[in-house]
Amino acid sequence: MNDPYFAMIAFAYVVDKNSVKAGAKALGLTENKASELVANLEEHLGKQLLIRRARSFDLTAEGQKIYQAAREMLEIGTEGLQSLTSERKSRMQVLRLDMPVFLSGGILREVVQDFLLAHPAVSIELNFEQDTSEKGLELFDLVVSPDSPTSEDISFRKIEGTGAAFYAAPDLAERIKATPVRDVPSVIPILLGTDFSASEWAKLFYRGAGSVFPAISYRIKCDDIGLVHNLCRSGAGLAILPRSRVGPDLASGRLVQVLADLPVRQLEFFAQWRKTNVRLPLIQTFLDHVDDRLNRMRAELSYRSKP
Repeated sequence: MNDPYFAMIAFAYVVDKNSVKAGAKALGLTENKASELVANLEEHLGKQLLIRRARSFDLTAEGQKIYQAAREMLEIGTEGLQSLTSERKSRMQVLRLDMPVFLSGGILREVVQDFLLAHPAVSIELNFEQDTSEKGLELFDLVVSPDSPTSEDISFRKIEGTGAAFYAAPDLAERIKATPVRDVPSVIPILLGTDFSASEWAKLFYRGAGSVFPAISYRIKCDDIGLVHNLCRSGAGLAILPRSRVGPDLASGRLVQVLADLPVRQLEFFAQWRKTNVRLPLIQTFLDHVDDRLNRMRAELSYRSKP
């Protein structure tokens, strides 16, 4: 007999189920294998454990003792596994993130999802409160903001996106092509995300017009990039969108890039954390994951743009 301990487990399951067949099934064994293990255990101990009958069995006095020992062994093993599982859960690392709300529908949300799948021992508390004050960095391990930090106690890493451009639904894109660039803001409905201000739009459309720019009227102004994206896709207006969001829409023809001659600068973001943060290794692992995902996306977008 190679493993008397496994034979004791098989014996306990057979007695628990009051059936060799049912005990074997519970262990994922054949009935013959379970019977063999019980017989081997009897041979190893030099004791008869079961009084076998046609369709049942009874325990001998020695069988009762061995059964109790086997049950205790199983209970100790179960408790040990549970304690290891509890210890693993107690080692679960928590990363507290704060981002601008207009990133809630963007690529960083997808990065967070990927990171959780790649790191099952990490949990994330994700907030969109955008508190970049000293207090904010006490509440959160990592704050993503368009503003670079000024305190020497704070470290940061710049996050470079995949770029941004003007997009419109096909019908609206045809109207835009037929409209002089300077007249677009007064003729075409504008969807304004708060990551690009009206004055920034004005500078794009009225270059050389001096320091005072005509007002940009818009159909919506909000910090939900997902809503701006959906409205643009439905033909409600012209929008500036991150290139990372529109790949499937360009491939399907639901969106068209327009006004390609106007240089759109995507906002820069800075991931900030206190230098004394005890979760520094986890923060760096997360930021490396962000960089890797964005680098791969930039490469994919570059490949798609090749003729």
